[in-house]
Amino acid sequence: MKRIFSVAVLSIAATVPAVAADFYAGAKFGPVTYNYSNIEKNSQLGYGVFAGYQFIPYFSVELEYASLGGFDTTSRKYTGTSFGVNGVGTLPLGEQFALIGKIGIASTTISATPQP
Repeated sequence: MKRIFSVAVLSIAATVPAVAADFYAGAKFGPVTYNYSNIEKNSQLGYGVFAGYQFIPYFSVELEYASLGGFDTTSRKYTGTSFGVNGVGTLPLGEQFALIGKIGIASTTISATPQP
């Protein structure tokens, strides 16, 4: 079973079948770039994990966690994380392809720590 997962950042997703045929899990990663002034180290690696359960052939629910990379300024280091839940609709287009739509809600936090 394959699913495609996309985020506002460029990410690569891979899903793997788990124990039950209706359960799936995967990981995502890719570069994260913040567009703020006075940034020293801007582009960092973002990554995350997700898992879902397909209740019926056309609807799944997913939980996800993502580390959104971060950026450094002269005085502070900022990092971001996100937790979310999504509903995923699937419209099969034959044996090999399907249209997938996702809608959800996420709680995203950016925290700051002083630079040493």
